Amino acid sequence: MTLTRGKFEQLTDPLLNRTRQPCKDCIKDAGVSTSEINEVLLVGGMTRMPKARSPMLAVILLQLGALDFWLSV
Repeated sequence: MTLTRGKFEQLTDPLLNRTRQPCKDCIKDAGVSTSEINEVLLVGGMTRMPKARSPMLAVILLQLGALDFWLSV
């Protein structure tokens, strides 16, 4: 069986989308605003997957002041 990157990303998309709410909860529980976050550290084997690293966009959006938008999607 051949599994393309596109198909793999399609299959894992629902799982990756489920990471948004825990991110929101973590920020809320920490009692900080997104403007107070300087760095985001991703750990684990899954973060080697390009699609899973897309949350790294949060770092870029954070620097642009648009992290609130990313978390609201």
